[in-house]
Amino acid sequence: MKKTLLSLAIASLAAGQSVCAAVEKVYNEPDSVYIFSYAHPEDEGRSGLKFAWSPDGDKWLSVSDGFAYLKCDFGRWGAEKRMIKPLLEKAEDGRWYCRWQLTPSGKVWGTSHSSDLLKWAPQQYVNAEKPAVPRLVTARQIVLDKDTLNGYMQKVPYADIEQLIRFAEHKKFRDIQNNERTEQDAVRFAGLKPVEKCL
Repeated sequence: MKKTLLSLAIASLAAGQSVCAAVEKVYNEPDSVYIFSYAHPEDEGRSGLKFAWSPDGDKWLSVSDGFAYLKCDFGRWGAEKRMIKPLLEKAEDGRWYCRWQLTPSGKVWGTSHSSDLLKWAPQQYVNAEKPAVPRLVTARQIVLDKDTLNGYMQKVPYADIEQLIRFAEHKKFRDIQNNERTEQDAVRFAGLKPVEKCL
């Protein structure tokens, strides 16, 4: 009888209080990882600056399935808008600088800078020689999803990778919203009739 009363008392107290649980921090995240900047050779760099990351420098993972964070604006539409061998570095002022060849000859270079790898300044184009590879950046060849890629590797906080992924996922979500058609959501667009106009 005493056990039953004690059980009822505990149950009534527990029912009166809400139970909250939250994960404040994941403890098995790395503090720093390697980021690899590249332009895909299959399209000769037309799809822009992409990233891969690795916890150890050996096994590489794509950042948001090859999302392009910066595209070249130089030249006519189509064949000329190329980003060849993008070289990314974080300078002492905290900004990221990206320099890339605009032509296979390497005589003309494009450059831009960003504080967060997400929003980039207007691009500038110069006739110049190939820039020296910064001290903390390493030229590398990696294998990513069975593709052999050439680019540059450096160490960054893991939080930078998380920010890149969140940004790309948000952009992809917004693209889906902006490109939605009525046949994709019959409930929300129920009752809409086609519009016909004769000119």
